[in-house]
Formats: sequence, C-alpha cells, structure tokens
Amino acid sequence: MKYRFARRVLGFLSIALILFAASCRQMPSDIQIEEAIKQEVVAGNPPKYITEGRKRSKRVWTTLQRFYVKREYRPAWVSGDNLSIEELVGAFCRADQEGLDPGNYSLSLLSRLHTGGYETDDLEDEEGAKRLAQLDLALTYALVTYGAHLTNGYARPQWDTSQDSIRMDDQLQKALDSGTIREALAELLPSHEQYQRLKQALADYRRLQSRGGWPSVKDARDLANLQLRLAATGNLHSSDVDNPESLAAAIKKFQSRHGLTPSGKVDGLTLSALNVPLESRIRQIEINLERWRWLPKTLGDRYIMVNVPAFELQAVEEGKTALRMPVVVGQEYKPTPLFSQKMKYLVLNPSWNIPESITKEEILPALMTDPAYLSRNGIEVVSMETKEVVDVAEIDWESLDPEEDFPYRLRQQPGEDNSLGKIKFIFPNEFDVYLHDTPAQQLFHRRKRDFSHGCVRVSKPYELAAWVLEGKSEWNPDSLREAATTNEEKTIKLPKPMPVYILYWTCWVEENGTVSFREDLYDQDKKMFSIMPPQTSGSAEAQKHCRSLLERVED
Repeated sequence: MKYRFARRVLGFLSIALILFAASCRQMPSDIQIEEAIKQEVVAGNPPKYITEGRKRSKRVWTTLQRFYVKREYRPAWVSGDNLSIEELVGAFCRADQEGLDPGNYSLSLLSRLHTGGYETDDLEDEEGAKRLAQLDLALTYALVTYGAHLTNGYARPQWDTSQDSIRMDDQLQKALDSGTIREALAELLPSHEQYQRLKQALADYRRLQSRGGWPSVKDARDLANLQLRLAATGNLHSSDVDNPESLAAAIKKFQSRHGLTPSGKVDGLTLSALNVPLESRIRQIEINLERWRWLPKTLGDRYIMVNVPAFELQAVEEGKTALRMPVVVGQEYKPTPLFSQKMKYLVLNPSWNIPESITKEEILPALMTDPAYLSRNGIEVVSMETKEVVDVAEIDWESLDPEEDFPYRLRQQPGEDNSLGKIKFIFPNEFDVYLHDTPAQQLFHRRKRDFSHGCVRVSKPYELAAWVLEGKSEWNPDSLREAATTNEEKTIKLPKPMPVYILYWTCWVEENGTVSFREDLYDQDKKMFSIMPPQTSGSAEAQKHCRSLLERVED
C-alpha cells in the first residue's frame, strides 16, 4: 500500500514518455484513433476498464458519450504528436488540496492500460490506435469524474440544496478550447470564503503533520506535553510556556475552539479533545470541505444558517454575520434533519398542534398520573372526526390504545407557557420542522444543547424576526415584543422568501483564522469516514513524484 500511489504516478510518466517517443515515429493516424473511440462510445455500456470500482459510472459515461459525439469522436488528449497528459495528471495530483484522493482519478486505470503494454512498434498498427483511444477515454472519464466531485461532492447525500447544474461535457470542451485545464477546474469549485479558509487550514494541518504533529497529553500534570500540544496549534506562544496565567488563557482558547466550557483547567472533555490524533483532525477538515461542495455556488445575499453540531444559528448578510445566537437542536434519537428551504412567514403568538408521536409517548403517560396536565398547560382537545373542541372530562383516556389511530388532536393555546414560545418561523418542508422561540430559556446556558424533538429553538427570537422582516418598518424587536403580549395569533409574511440552511459543520474557520472543531453529534462524520476513502497520497515517495510532475507542468 505504501508505494501504490508512487507506482501509479510512475506508470503515468512512463506512458507519457513512451507516447512521446512514439510521436517521433509514425503513429496511428487521427482517423484510426477516431474510429477506435467511436467503436467504444457507440457500443452502449461503458467498458469495464474505466468503470470498475467507480462511483456514478453511468452518469459519467453518458457525459463522456455526449462529449465525444459533439467532437465527432476526435481524441481530446492523444492526437498525433500533440499530448496533453502531463497537465491533466498534474490536475489530478492537486486533488488532495481539495481534500480528495488523487488515486480516484485514472491512476489505476492508466496503470492497467500500461500493464497491457505500450511497445512503440505496436503504436503503428490498429492495436496501437485502439490503445491510444482507450487512453483518451480513460483520461476523459477521470476528468469528468473529478469535475463532478468538485461540483457536487464525492458523497453527496439525497437531500436537496438546490444544487447548481453544470454540464461537465461543456466545461470539458471549454478547458480544451482555452488550453487551461487548471482554470476550468477551478471554476467548478465552491466560491464560498469558508471553503477557501478550510483549504488553507487543511494545508496548515498537513504541514504540521509533516513536522511530526503534536504529542499526547497524559493528564493535567503533564505540563511539558500540554505546552507542546497547545503551542502546536497556536494556542500558546513559545515565549509564554513558563507563565501560569498564559497557560490558563491558552487552555481557555483551546476549549472555546472546541465548544467546551472555557474553565482554563484540563478536565476530562478537554483532555479528550487535546488527544484527538492530528490525522483525525485532518480527516475532519476534508469531510467538511466535502460538505461545502454539496451546496449551491451562491447561498443568497441574505440567509439563515443553522449549524447543528455547534448548536448555533447565524443570520448572514452580504457574506458577513449580522446576527449570531445559541440554539437547541434535536436529540440523538430525534435528530434535526439536514436540508434547505425558504422561509416564507412567521407567526406571532402561535398555537401548537402537538404531533401525535409526542401525544402518545409523552402526554398520555403524564395524564395517567396528572389528570390536570392539559388544563395546567393550556392544551385543548380537538376531535379528528368533527374538528371541534371536546370537553376533556368526557374522554376516557385509559381506554385509548396508543398502538391505534389516535382520535384526537391536542392543541396548545398561545401564551407564556406555549412550547413554541412567542414566535415560530415557517419554511414549509417535508419534515414539518421550523425555528421557534421557547419558554425553556435555561437550556441555552448548557454546553450541549440537544433537547428538542427535531425543531430548532432560537435564543433571540425577536432579534431574528426583526432581521428577517427587514423592509417592514413597523417591525423591530420592541414592536414585536409588544405585539406578543396580546396572545393573539398573527401571521406576518416576509418581504421575500429567506433561504434557510440547516447543516452539519464539525469544523470551520473563523474570520480571524481560528480553526474550530465540534463533536460529531449525530455520527455524521463517522459515516462520511466510511464513505470517503482516506488519502492514499500521504507517503513521502508519492508526494515526491507528484511534486516533480507538478514542477514540470508549471515550468
């Protein structure tokens, strides 16, 4: 495994050299190569030599077919004495800068082609034309695959974020027409500033890895390793290692970066965070780079982003955070779903139609021991049959079977104790999830805030409402609070729909360059680790060969 990537790169270079040598002789004509390409493309199914072990093979093959049909089957990379292989392979070697594995893009394919033999004598006959056609198809297939990963991600989930549609065949032709593969690929990357910051963090952490990384810390008394660990990521300056106050401040900074209570003391959670291996943090950065590739190129001029693992909401305007607040998200067994949708209106003094699952699992058991539970919490009962309010005293609650369809709907009236608080923010979605206020304000002081049934509880509802209603001059935090005192339900339409993104970031970079990490609340990182293969280009030997190739291309 250690030298597999190096052998693949050497296979690339040897192919290129053989083809270059062959170009000095009489190579197969373009017509012969075109005919060989046509035979492969029109055959229907993609050849096994370029689809084995690859994702999205059918989609990529369809794009490849469309590309060559438009070109009338002319080769893209191998044509007479015109070879563009080195620049293309150089582009694949840079994939690790995006947190992707260069080994995913044609290295094994061309290695297989190479083992079939590229004797220079063979290049003059029909078999030579066929092999050059296969090489051209393999390179194109690899480039389309790489472009698709840059645009949509390697492991994009099923939920939709209104991803931009890019025709990879058109983008590929554009690269050939301009002669700048690197620039054409750069256009496919996320343009978000956070993506660029994470790329820089990835490069920084890899440099740290090349210098030996950081030591493990046994406990709070292991001062030498604690100081080295804090200094490795810039929390402690080398000149302050003997200053107790500076050490405590460095620990607080580290704790804040990792979502821990900034006590300045090395407790159990802090020690665990200190001892997360550098390789795991690098993988975490790579995974979060991948998540940015799932999003649209533009999130909007004004939008709301909820970061579930960070228990935080940000209101963003023109790329800057206008409002930031703690939130409460779903419990592990009732997680907040990840999706995006547009907020269309908010409701002041909302009533709450209690979901049947909560009614059966939580309220019915409470009624068995507390008959006054409904009246004390302002909850009325509505008949599912007549749609009318039913006298609670007439219902035999013990006769109801939780396993059967529930004949009533419980509705909590507006008021101080309403579970939705004074405001709810609606962005219609299949999960019936929304943002809302809450009377349980004490939960916002907790470090870990996963207490809801899936909806997101916000700590500053009036400030958020005023922000989303910007343009409606009559509404500000004070006027909204005054309107909420009436307990009269009121729907207010937004001036225009507001994008809302409920996402999962376990790593990001603040504006000041601080790299922050969070716990994997719903084990989403763990799942991604199993889906996205780890980098195979980490060996010094592989990096040396890629570096050599890139220098030749850039010269």
